[in-house]
This record gives sequence, structure tokens and C-alpha cells, in this order.
Amino acid sequence: MSASVSPHAVESAWPQSKEQQAAYRRFQAMGLPTQRDEEWRYAPTDEIGAAVTSLLADPVSSMRDVSVDIDSALAAALPDVPVDSGRALVLVNGRLADSGFSGNGWTVSDNGVAVGGDTTAMAALNAACNARTIALTVDGNSEPLHIVHVVTAQRPTLASPRLHVTVPANVSANVVEHLVQLEADAPTVVNAAVWISLQSGAALRWHRLQCLGNSTLSVYETNATLESEATMDWFSLDTGAALARNHMRIALQGEFARADLSGVYLSADQQVIDNRLAIRHAQANASSSQEYAGIAGGESRAIFQGKVRVDEGADGTKAKQRNRNLLMSDTAKVYTKPELEIYADEVECAHGATTGQIDPDALFYLLARGIHATHAKRMLVDAFVAASLAPVNDTPLAATIQQRLADKLAQLQPDVSP
Repeated sequence: MSASVSPHAVESAWPQSKEQQAAYRRFQAMGLPTQRDEEWRYAPTDEIGAAVTSLLADPVSSMRDVSVDIDSALAAALPDVPVDSGRALVLVNGRLADSGFSGNGWTVSDNGVAVGGDTTAMAALNAACNARTIALTVDGNSEPLHIVHVVTAQRPTLASPRLHVTVPANVSANVVEHLVQLEADAPTVVNAAVWISLQSGAALRWHRLQCLGNSTLSVYETNATLESEATMDWFSLDTGAALARNHMRIALQGEFARADLSGVYLSADQQVIDNRLAIRHAQANASSSQEYAGIAGGESRAIFQGKVRVDEGADGTKAKQRNRNLLMSDTAKVYTKPELEIYADEVECAHGATTGQIDPDALFYLLARGIHATHAKRMLVDAFVAASLAPVNDTPLAATIQQRLADKLAQLQPDVSP
């Protein structure tokens, strides 16, 4: 059973289009998620429901126009990442900002791509709040595209970014996505929906860094389709937000398509970081991997649910999942659930999950060789996340990611900071 949505006039909140009103009615029919929904079983759905219901009662919560100096915002939000406004597609509270973006091989359209694809309640709510889908198409091999989501919580805000990214056949593209917050006082919900379409032979590398403020709830749904021989390499780092909910659905629709997903998530205090991955192998000879590592401290919750479905006839599938978690306190909680659902023969599929604390024997070994406890613990943590960080070790983001890890580890357990 789904939670009911507090009734109020649709027209008072979203008067722009009939499509938005129809999307809102779909949202009402599906209802807010609850822990009775298997996909939301471990998430704080009551908190999400209360925040969304409160924001829906404010007719302009999804239409806040905030004046932001883009260069100052980028400098303040990304001090360790050299991104100028001409190379960054900037969204402020979910809406496209005039950042002077020059394209760099990308074509950007903000002309209201048809509202749809809202198969979940939160996606339907996203469509209701934002009629304009930002469509991005790469023209050829391009410079990395930086997508910067700036949240300015000056007043209660419901931000609803909508993106559709297309990589044409036999074209390669790199995207770096940043989710940052300038002010963290007012209650904020970021409810994002992203669609990625990779045509035959296309290659996409996407790196996502989320460091929102601790008063923000983030629900981020990504849907990707890969045609034959298309490849997607995905990395995510989650260190911020009171709740960070990442739900990815990937369909390998062509032969020899490949999707490799990796991520590192660190939760402290009472944070909740929830990763839900679902990969569908619809055709033969496709491959996928999931390599995620979580570190939880304080009274936080770290959640990983990864599922691989192999359809009938998808012979030759190769799929593997691994999720490892490190507990930094006695009160932190980890929930991990890797799944395989196989309807084909001649496949190679494996999954595994582990949860534990820093190995006292390994720590003693380092201490016995004269390494200070602070550095010894940091060495063990670095080794723990090494496999998940491998995809970004040779990128310009490597130093930035290491610094954000260090800052978060200092919050998790002060004596593990460098």
C-alpha cells in the first residue's frame, strides 16, 4: 500500500500545462513510497513523505527563481575542481541557468521534450514539477561535459532537474556531474530524473560527485539503455545529503553491450545513503559489473541493493556484483542485498557482499612496524575502497575525490583523518 498524498489543487502549484497536471495525477494514483515497497524497504520513507507533502503545500516551492552569480557559485562550490562557466552546464534548483555554456561538442536543447517515462511515483512528481527536459546530444568526440547542480536553500525548495543524454552511434563522451549546495539551512528536496540513451557502438564515461548539504533529501533516478556494442563506465561518490537515494535502471538491449558501475559512499551522523541498481540483460553476450564500497559511522545507514536480471535467450551473459561495507561505529547500520535473476543458460554470473569493521590483526601488523595508528587506519581504509576507486585513478578528478574522502573520514572518525 502506498502513502496518500495530501490533497490540494493541482492548478495552484503547476498551472503551466495539462501534461504536468496529468503527471501529478499519476503521482497521486501511485502515492508516495513506503517501506512496504521492496525497493524502499530500508529508506526513511516517512521523512521523505513529510518533506514532499510539506513542499507540495507551497505552490511556488518548485518554481523558485534564485539569482546566482555562476562564476562565484562554481568557485565556492567546487574550489578544488577547475571548471569555468563556459565548460559547465549549470542548473540552479533544478532549472537551467544562463552560464554562458559554449557547447564543447554538445548540443543543448531546453525546448520541452515530451513529459513521460515516469514509471515511479517520484519520477511522476518530477514530471509534474518540471515540464522542461534538458536534452543533451554530443556531436562528436568532445571535451568532458561538466553538469553542475547548484542547490541554494534560501527557502524551502523542491528541485526537479530533468535530463536526457544521447550519445550517437560510434561516438565517445565524458560527463562529470557535480551536486553541490551553497546554503544548507532551508528544507530542500532534490528529485531528479535522468535518461541516458547510448546508440550502437557509443561509449560513455560518467563520473558523479554528490556533496549536498545535511538538510537536503536527494532522490535521483537514472534510466539508461544501451544498444549493441555500446559501453557505459559509471562512477559515483556520495558523501553529502541527509538522505541520498540513487536508483539506477540499466537495460542492455543489444549484443555485446557492456555496463560497468562502481561507487563509494560514506555516511556519518544520522545520514542515509541508499544505492539501488537494477541491470537487465535483454540480449546475448552482454556484460555488466557492480563494484561498490560503503563506509558507515555514527548512527548512519548505508544501503546497497543490486539486482541483475538475465532474460530468456540472453546466453553468453557475463555479470558480477560485489558490495563491501566497513562499519566505523557500533551504532551504524548496513543493509546489503545483491540479487541474480537468471532465465538463460550458458551464463557467467556471480555476486557477493561483506560487512565488517577494520581488521584488528591487519591494524596490529601495521602498528608493530612502527606506523602511527592514524596513518595505519587510513592505509587500511584506502585499501578497502581501492577497487571501487580504480575507474577514476587516472582522471583529473582523482585528487578531488581523495580530498573529499579524507574530509569525510575525518567526520566519520577523527583519528582516521590524514
